[in-house]
Amino acid sequence: EFTGRIMADRTWSDGLHQLIEFKEGCKVTPRKRTAARITYQRFFRRYLRLAGMSGTAYEVKGELGAVYGLSVLAVPTHVPPRRAKLTTIVCATREEKWNRIVQEVETMRALGRPVLIGTRSVSASQELSACLGRAGVEHAVLNAEQSEDEAKVIAGAGRVGTVTVATNMAGRGVDIKVDPEALAMGGLHVVLS
Repeated sequence: EFTGRIMADRTWSDGLHQLIEFKEGCKVTPRKRTAARITYQRFFRRYLRLAGMSGTAYEVKGELGAVYGLSVLAVPTHVPPRRAKLTTIVCATREEKWNRIVQEVETMRALGRPVLIGTRSVSASQELSACLGRAGVEHAVLNAEQSEDEAKVIAGAGRVGTVTVATNMAGRGVDIKVDPEALAMGGLHVVLS
């Protein structure tokens, strides 16, 4: 469950990075040495006061209490959530899953609803994109290979009839603005693959 984004300046330790560079025929870079290291727990304990905000802190309130002595307060949303969770559909094969998603997309597009399809990897987003293309469904893809168009794709993802296939790049912290016309038709339809 990765976005596919390149994480610059990240390396494997203990010579593993250099071994893989050598195996793949890349220029072998010098080994990096860690000057110092500290766990998050020890780092945060160095502060007199800790506070923070997160949309997922309540899920780990036990750990935050046990490790840091922090209490967690759930703040209700400004407006009630309009999200409706539908029944999970399990398919026997990958091909069946993609075909089922294409059918769902066509149904939602006929209603005028924008559709966001979340995939777990760049390769899955490409595979689904190919299936949508074969079905004649116009769509945008947001993954690490199209990251230069990220702002444009996200800006258009909430428009009537728009179909967007994305990796986790369109996950946490991304605010898709749904057009009022699309909201009137049922809003953004999200499919998790």
